[in-house]
Amino acid sequence: MLPSFSWLEPTAKHLLAHRERWAHAWLISGAEGIGKYALARWMAYSLLCETPLEQGEPCGHCTGCQWLTAHRHPDYYACLPENIENPDFNFLSFAESDWIKLDAIRKLHDRIYLPAHRQQAKVILIYPAELVNLAASNALLKLLEEPPSNTYFLLITHHPHQVLATLRSRCHQLKLATPPHDMVAAWCESADISADDLAQTGQAPLKALSLKKTHESFKPLLQSLFNMNQRIDIDSWKSWIDKCPKAERRSALAYAIDSLHKLSHDWLRVHHGLKPRFFPSQHIVLKENLHKISIPKLLNMDHALKTVQQHSKHPLNPAWLLEHSVIQYAALWS
Repeated sequence: MLPSFSWLEPTAKHLLAHRERWAHAWLISGAEGIGKYALARWMAYSLLCETPLEQGEPCGHCTGCQWLTAHRHPDYYACLPENIENPDFNFLSFAESDWIKLDAIRKLHDRIYLPAHRQQAKVILIYPAELVNLAASNALLKLLEEPPSNTYFLLITHHPHQVLATLRSRCHQLKLATPPHDMVAAWCESADISADDLAQTGQAPLKALSLKKTHESFKPLLQSLFNMNQRIDIDSWKSWIDKCPKAERRSALAYAIDSLHKLSHDWLRVHHGLKPRFFPSQHIVLKENLHKISIPKLLNMDHALKTVQQHSKHPLNPAWLLEHSVIQYAALWS
């Protein structure tokens, strides 16, 4: 039972080849949305499987594997921010202030020194590790320095430099590279993820899938920005953000502002004779309409959007902030 995403299989096979020498603590890092959590879960399967296949590959059918699939294995502990409900594909649900706190690590301390229920191993998965606050990091450090026997820590991080340096030094570091396009092309096609969707996430397929599902209603608004002969309907943008559930408005606004910023970046790339980075399918449209754009206004908007992005996670008025940014974009060719 290799990981469910094909681009992770080479890494998994390499890990299996060295299965007997696995470290007791791992720091799995890489870009957001490339499958770090899926790989860590697969490593947990390998450690907790009771009837492993060749080289320790998990079978996927034994009691241990079935319990882990149901998220109720007694020797598996997942330590996540409280408001992450589905860590497989949810990338925008937590804010920077939602930390993994000391109480969570104390609960781990009380449990992991007990004997394993299934006589296999004990696995602690911490995601994302950069959200472990300072007090919790110091408590976790003590666990890593004197770990119980046959206990494994799997720390996952999008930003390894934000993890306490002493924690990093106690872990074997596994850095996952962003998969090349040809490696994820077939999977993206089966998931109906376009080249633009993938490019906008920096070639991160799982993040592209998450954003596609979460912001499908935003696509028509985004497409309207490429029609230079049609007036942008500001009211439709305001209506879109107002219809978003209140709990999702911050992430929706951040996504919309980020899309505008990426579009301004692509306009500048085309102006300098380069291909668009985030909207490759719109290369001809951008090139043919470049003469209509005011480059000084574009530079000013690009700078303004960088400032707006800093406030988009905590906006006083999401509709006003979005309206202001769209009006700036519409003014590029007025």
